[in-house]
Amino acid sequence: MGWVVIFLTVSAVLRSKSVNVEQTQFFFTLQSIAILHFKLSLFSRSFAYAVDLANAYIRFNGIIPKWLILHHSGVWVQHLVKTFFLTPQSPMHIIIFSLAHQSTHNTWTKKYSLALYWGNVLVGVLACLYFNYLVHNKDIFASRCFHYSFQVTSVGILLLVIDSHFLSKKRKESVQCRIKK
Repeated sequence: MGWVVIFLTVSAVLRSKSVNVEQTQFFFTLQSIAILHFKLSLFSRSFAYAVDLANAYIRFNGIIPKWLILHHSGVWVQHLVKTFFLTPQSPMHIIIFSLAHQSTHNTWTKKYSLALYWGNVLVGVLACLYFNYLVHNKDIFASRCFHYSFQVTSVGILLLVIDSHFLSKKRKESVQCRIKK
């Protein structure tokens, strides 16, 4: 759905070069669709994160990794702030909002390609950085909440990268030990 919103917004901007897109009924319809998508996304993220945390609890024998808690809580607060406090005011806002939102729904990409997965994470991080720049000081409380939740999310991602690096290193060492025996 995020990509549909993005493509509709881009096509609206490209079609109406002489018209102020923000003043058109089509923009208000896109804005409403985007906000509805963000609200549904907040609900689906809540459900997905609850399942993800429960699975991690089982997978890691009663321990939930810090990176997972930081990442999920940061992203959830970002979704909440974007959805209810930082309404998109322009087509660029809608596109950036949607890019940031879609990247949080990318777990399924891991089974196809780690490059696709991490590329999608990078798109989300860059979109959030740009979004943070766009809304900085617009609504002080909301922009600060977004900023700090983005930092929490980024620390979670960094810890995931570190964990992944050490896990792959341990696997290689384990394989090498088996080969030597």
